[in-house]
This record gives sequence, C-alpha cells and structure tokens, in this order.
Amino acid sequence: MNKAGKVLMAAAALAATSAAAISLVVPRFYTHNTYNDRYVWITIYDLAKTTHMDYGCVNPGSQRTWASGHYAFGSFYYIRGEVKEGKDCSGRTLCDTTVQVNPQNNEMFAGSEDVVKNSSLNWYIHPNNGNCYWDKDF
Repeated sequence: MNKAGKVLMAAAALAATSAAAISLVVPRFYTHNTYNDRYVWITIYDLAKTTHMDYGCVNPGSQRTWASGHYAFGSFYYIRGEVKEGKDCSGRTLCDTTVQVNPQNNEMFAGSEDVVKNSSLNWYIHPNNGNCYWDKDF
C-alpha cells in the first residue's frame, strides 16, 4: 500500500473512532411508569413543541429508553405523559401532564450505570388522586 493509501486508512480509522466516542455521550431519556395498572403514552417534543422527537407506549410498572430524537446535552425538550384507560395505550386519556427537561452531561466520563442514574435523564410519572405528575425520583 502506498503512502496516500495509508493516510486514507488512518483518517478512516480516526473518523470511526471519533464517531463511536460521540455516540457514547448522546443523551437518552428514561421514562418510568409508576402505575401498576395503566399504560402511559409518551411524546417528546422540541423546545417550541413543533416537532415530535419520540413517542410511544410505556407498559405498567416499566421503563422505556428514548434515543431516536437525537437529543443534545444542554438543550430543552418537553416530555408529555398521557395515562390511558385501556391496554396498550388505547382508550381515553385519564391524565395528561408535561414537564420541561434539560439534559445535563454531569457524567460524561462516568460508567454507563452512572449515566442511567443521571437525574436530568430519568423521569417518573406518578398518580396523584385523579391527577398525575412528573418527578425525578421514584
């Protein structure tokens, strides 16, 4: 292989390594459904609430990871939770609540377990009599 070929190979390897490193620090949101008997429909919006970044159903008593919105640390988003009457997020909405979130990168060089525990990324939806609310704690 000639010198130009080796330079190209080195550049490609560097680009692949950089892309892999960047993917490790892209934030993901984790929503937790604390209801044991209700499904929750989640919609994640941009700051202006004009774009649906992510959406889907969270089963009772479970969590879901959201990453397809290509979120950025330091940016603002809204997470909307709609508690549904029926199975698989069907039926009428029993409760509807939204929280503004701003993911921070406090654990950029921490292990993946620490990043999952990052309070700016984890959100829990709780029942409150006939209402519901978001909180950072279980």
